[in-house]
Amino acid sequence: MIPEWLERPDPQVYWSSAFEEDRITLDFETDVEENYGHAVEPANGMLMGVYKFRGKNTTIWGNEYDVDWCQLSATFIHLKLKWGFIPLVAHNAGYELAWIKRIGCAELHDFIVWDTKIGEYVLMGNLAAANEKTGEAPRSTSLDSCCIRRGWKVKDPIVDKLMKAGINPAEIPRDWLEGRCIQDVDCTDELFLAQRLQAQNAHLTNVVFTRCIATPCLADIGMTGLKLDEGRVTAAIIEHQKYLDEYEEKFEVLTGGINWQSPKQIRTYLYTTLKFKPEANRGNARLTSSGELPTDKQALAHCETQAVTAAQKEFVFLRRNLNKYGKALQSLRFFDTVCQEKGGIFYGEFNQTKTATHRLASSGRRIMSNTHPDKKGNPKPVTAQLQNLANIFKKLFTARKEGWMMMEHDGSQLEFRVGGWLGDDQQIREDIEDPNFDAHCVSACAMYGLDYDTFLRSYRDGDEEIAKLRKSAKPHTFKPFYGGEQGTEEEMKWYTEFGIRYSGLAGKQAEWQMTVANDKKLVTPWGLRYYFPKCRVNKRTGKVDVKNQVANYPIQALATAEIIPIALVYLWHSVRAEDRVLLTNTVHDSVISEVEPSYHEEYTEHAKSCFTTRVYNYLEIVYGIDFDIPLGLGVTLGTHWSEGEERAYDIYKDGREREIV
Repeated sequence: MIPEWLERPDPQVYWSSAFEEDRITLDFETDVEENYGHAVEPANGMLMGVYKFRGKNTTIWGNEYDVDWCQLSATFIHLKLKWGFIPLVAHNAGYELAWIKRIGCAELHDFIVWDTKIGEYVLMGNLAAANEKTGEAPRSTSLDSCCIRRGWKVKDPIVDKLMKAGINPAEIPRDWLEGRCIQDVDCTDELFLAQRLQAQNAHLTNVVFTRCIATPCLADIGMTGLKLDEGRVTAAIIEHQKYLDEYEEKFEVLTGGINWQSPKQIRTYLYTTLKFKPEANRGNARLTSSGELPTDKQALAHCETQAVTAAQKEFVFLRRNLNKYGKALQSLRFFDTVCQEKGGIFYGEFNQTKTATHRLASSGRRIMSNTHPDKKGNPKPVTAQLQNLANIFKKLFTARKEGWMMMEHDGSQLEFRVGGWLGDDQQIREDIEDPNFDAHCVSACAMYGLDYDTFLRSYRDGDEEIAKLRKSAKPHTFKPFYGGEQGTEEEMKWYTEFGIRYSGLAGKQAEWQMTVANDKKLVTPWGLRYYFPKCRVNKRTGKVDVKNQVANYPIQALATAEIIPIALVYLWHSVRAEDRVLLTNTVHDSVISEVEPSYHEEYTEHAKSCFTTRVYNYLEIVYGIDFDIPLGLGVTLGTHWSEGEERAYDIYKDGREREIV
């Protein structure tokens, strides 16, 4: 059920009478027993809310069960009937929307949002995220910071100081709390007006619109969560602990008992005992922020290239696996805590204002674990990142309803296609059209000097040795896509071949570098700005020291910061009234759902339209982009996430469809 405003999307809705005269600007105050007062935690409760409507502030006291909340609900209903949607302004709107869902005073599908936190983030480009090459600390998108940058009076800091000191808002005097909330609402409303004008002048209203229409969807998904398979979690812990114990025993024998978790001891053994040479950085040894030689994954990889003796090789091998299984166990203990203390439902937290590229970030909500306490027996904070979850962890998630399946829809080769469009690369266009194209076979053949047709045929025939070569090449296939140009002799062969094969994209990336070298910034075709105020240019090569970011940012932004949110929003709305499917997560270029088996074919047809046809139309209407490279959709169905055979489709702008075998 696609709403009328989304059938004909128009970012100028923010200048319409709905937002000019009838917007609701609101802020909630909650107690903070867990997860900073988020609605997903039953222990948290609503304390109060303030909303501004037609210039008047209204304060509501009491929890979500109090009748006073009916007034806000009635206002929402009135606006939905009048405009076909509810115009909402808030700072970090996902927080308020989650509480609106919990209270039940409106359907999240009915909101068009301007989130002033997102507005500020879009206006700042990459400057809101930490990036050492920009030469600046990340610029805060907090409400206070937004006001300070504009020279406005900031709110009384007393309440903030009390909260930061660990005082529950429920213990703060009511008039203080109300004053703070009113001031937040007034500041947020003024900030909306300022950002709206700034975005219009910078031609960025389209980007703000795209990000903000995704916010209600993400709030809804974040309140739904994912179901863990407790049996699989337990089995995974046992297995990983077994491997960790084995590697610890071997490591103790090799090193004489040093602590593998001690950077100091590892550093001494690595560079003094084994005599590895540290990685160089502009002629000097690469150091940590504290001025020490590094012992991280990158340092181990560098040492591996030098390993000659049996002891050196064994050390690198053992330390890598100890890190792998130790880190995995941390995540597994978090999942186990979720199973034992939270009913097995894992809640993700989505952050739309974190990354330099502008893609979505996500993680698991922090839990104080009693199941896995600290060494003193006290509850220990545990969590797990969600955005780059390994397949072994994905397979721990299953459907919560008996007989239902886990289904994943992803934008097939999305960044490859986006790169082809941005670079107007003819070879990428041909590769997408070629049913015999396999990107990892191409890179393997370049690396090892093999014939492509013979290699592909052997791979498809199940040749194990060929499969190993393809697997070894896979991590390097798209490295030059994002500016990578250093590696082993074999890797360098592919990087050189990549520049020749995909000369259109390589040329465009070189053009971006020249622009950044001259202007210290890069503007994407749809208006998003990336700033590199202190980047340096290599006089010999003419390349900037932020070449990887310059090569990467526009591709990742269009693919996973624009296209995927568009697809997600359309998919979410299209199944609004459907009780046979539940959207539970989104990661990078994919959407994960629980689905009744009888519905999965129909659901996939929805997904085909939302990931392709709807995207083509939206990009053309909202961004003025004629995306004329076919978009793809991958579909995986199984009892657990990331299990099952994938089906893939290409769907052209003219409506033609091709299943990829």
